[in-house]
Amino acid sequence: MDWKEFVRPYYLRWLYFRLFPDRRPEPFRRCWSYPWRRLPLTPGAGAPATGLPAAILFPMVDWHGRMQRSQHLARALTRLGHTCIYVNHHLGRQFESLYVFDPSSRLSRLEDGIWEYHPRLPREPVFHARRFQTAETAALVRGLESLLATAAPSRVFQLVALPVWKDVCLRLRASHGYPIVYDCHDLIEGFANVAPQLVEAEARLMLAADCVLFTSDHLRDHHLRRHPELAARSVLVKNASAMSIAAEPPAPRNPRPLIGYAGAIESWFDAGAVRAAAVENPGFDFLLIGRVENPAAAALARLPNVTLHGEVDHAALPALLERLDAALIPFQLSDLILSTNPIKLYEYFAFGLPVVASPMPETLAFGPLVYHASSPAQFAQQVRAAAAEPRGDLRRRRMEIARVNTWDARAREILAALSEFQLSSGR
Repeated sequence: MDWKEFVRPYYLRWLYFRLFPDRRPEPFRRCWSYPWRRLPLTPGAGAPATGLPAAILFPMVDWHGRMQRSQHLARALTRLGHTCIYVNHHLGRQFESLYVFDPSSRLSRLEDGIWEYHPRLPREPVFHARRFQTAETAALVRGLESLLATAAPSRVFQLVALPVWKDVCLRLRASHGYPIVYDCHDLIEGFANVAPQLVEAEARLMLAADCVLFTSDHLRDHHLRRHPELAARSVLVKNASAMSIAAEPPAPRNPRPLIGYAGAIESWFDAGAVRAAAVENPGFDFLLIGRVENPAAAALARLPNVTLHGEVDHAALPALLERLDAALIPFQLSDLILSTNPIKLYEYFAFGLPVVASPMPETLAFGPLVYHASSPAQFAQQVRAAAAEPRGDLRRRRMEIARVNTWDARAREILAALSEFQLSSGR
């Protein structure tokens, strides 16, 4: 094990966060604003059973960070009557104290029907850096077994979004019969910070899972070429929109066309395309919503018609999107991006917005509803075309697509897959 893991918990709390308190991640603070209890709990004090299968969600994202697929699915499953237990993947780093002083895990109540399990491991491993050791897997399994014993759900299934959880899920299935649904929603080998051993574990998890979900045809085809035997138990379950749909597209009243982007501004964000669009359209304003982790994108703030808004809570996003005249998905094409089914496309469509996008398979599938651009010059041209689109049928068609592509519909598709593959979710 890396020696840094032995000192990191002490270094973070006793030095780094004290010298730089503003660098303590906001999700580490926000997660304790919900009512929580230490584990183990007394029987009946945990997540209450509803009679429907409970879902354990093993995510790749923090509930308290950017709202992504796992959080949307948890909320949708809960609306359909299922109890959800969302596992915090920081494994102790979010705690204020050290494991040596308080080794107990915690359970917090996020919303009606959604509970967050905060497991503690002594070394607080970074979830995308390595696999769990045998003792760590055993500790995680014991914690979940203790938690489920207090809630006593009659049926449980596991919805897994990252292969770091593989051994935990296999142990739970072997002991209790909880089926494993692997939710493959990204090409994880395309992320530079995901350890090679987790990429290797993904193939083993897919082959062991009872059902595998894919969010795009490109992503599914990529894995089926390597493991064609997955075809018989794989299902396409794309992303969706959580936005309310108005009867008619909103009509922004901007003095100048307002073009926007909402989402991660990371290495794959094509800052060159946005720069060209802003420079060649000086009469337009550009609003980039999201945390900036791309130096070239950060430099766009020097342009007079570009505003870097910063990250916002998902609940505040609709008020910003309804102000836009057109929206952007400016991504540098790679295997990771070609495999992506962007949530933001459905969210833009909820407002009928013309979308200017890089030519990704999942956006090309919508034909004339999306304006595609393969170069910075073409991107600037397509922004002009999108902003000039007349209000009418195209916008209503986009809204209708968002109206039927909801997270509740996706949750029903997952439950239908459980039924189709005759997964009992039993103990």
